[in-house]
Amino acid sequence: MAMAGARFAESLLKAAKGQKGVIEPTFVDSPLYKDQGIDFFASKVELGPKGVEKIMEVGKISEHEQGLLDACLKDLKGNIAKGVKFVKENP
Repeated sequence: MAMAGARFAESLLKAAKGQKGVIEPTFVDSPLYKDQGIDFFASKVELGPKGVEKIMEVGKISEHEQGLLDACLKDLKGNIAKGVKFVKENP
């Protein structure tokens, strides 16, 4: 985790200085599955001087991978709801 944090911080600094094409995976407020009630998702993002500039699509996946994604989304929706509830109850 420390290495991932250091790498992400380094990428943020590069993007803040104006370097183009800085892409990192991260868990973000994402439009990808909001229509299913899932406000956050882990995706590759392009970073820029103001933070996340573009959220990448998942891309082409196999039928098997789609089944795994569907199962993941169901669990993720529940986990996000638990997290939101926890934050509201523990200001």
